[in-house]
Amino acid sequence: MFLMYTIIYQPFENGTNNILLFINEYIVYMCAVMGTLFTDYIYDPDARDTLGIFLIYTMFLFLLVDLGTISITYLFALKNRLEFIFERANRDQERKELIKAGKIVVRKVANLDTRTEAEKAKEKIMKQLEAKKRKQKKEMKKMMAEKLARLQQKDESYDSEVRTPHYSSSLEEIR
Repeated sequence: MFLMYTIIYQPFENGTNNILLFINEYIVYMCAVMGTLFTDYIYDPDARDTLGIFLIYTMFLFLLVDLGTISITYLFALKNRLEFIFERANRDQERKELIKAGKIVVRKVANLDTRTEAEKAKEKIMKQLEAKKRKQKKEMKKMMAEKLARLQQKDESYDSEVRTPHYSSSLEEIR
């Protein structure tokens, strides 16, 4: 069923990956079919040994195909990357030689800030707003601390002024 899916829909964009997927699925299918042959369907032990050896070779083929494809893919990627690095090094070397010969003039740029005035103004306003928020937060914390201190003072003065028998520590006072 999955073999038909891989043939009809070809889930990968790369044709090599689609072919590899088909081969892998076919080998897995063959191993599953061969697994059913190890039941009592085949009575001869020599035939089972032969099928077992064939199954081992099939799995080995499966492993070789996958490892070979992965190795080739990574080798090509490595080759392309090394070519890019060497091309860039050659280009940089040629540029250095042209600069030394005076054929290319390198100008130093004094201001590398490429933001527009609107962006700079927006950034300045955002910094001002953040500073204002920090100041308001600090004032709010100070105000809350003062309010808490006043409430604690009121609570302490209330406790010291009003004593009921419930607050007493001895049982005789309550009776």
